[in-house]
Amino acid sequence: MRRGNSLAATSVNALEASDDKQLIVRFGVVRTRIPLAELTKVEPTRNPLASPALSLDRLSIVSGPGLTGTVMISPADREGFLNELASKTGLKRVGDRLERGLSNL
Repeated sequence: MRRGNSLAATSVNALEASDDKQLIVRFGVVRTRIPLAELTKVEPTRNPLASPALSLDRLSIVSGPGLTGTVMISPADREGFLNELASKTGLKRVGDRLERGLSNL
C-alpha cells in the first residue's frame, strides 16, 4: 500500500519511509528507525527467528553487522516495496534482492 511520499506495507507490521531518509518498522508499540543511507542489502529469507514479520516469506533488511543490524519484514506488496526502496536508497535491484553497487572495480 502506498501513501503519498512514503513506503508502506501492512500485515501486522507497518513500514514507511519518512522524509526519504529513514525506514520505520513498526510492530505493535515497538518502532525501529533505520537510516536509508545505512541499508546495504535486502534479500528474501525464510529464517524462523523472531521478528516483526508473522509470515516466513520475509525480506531481510541489512543495515549493519550481526543480528542487531538486520530486521526481517513481510510487506504486503513485496515487488512495490522493493522497487520503491531501490529508488529511494540507490540499492541495485538484482532479481528479488537489493544490493549496494560495487564502485571502482
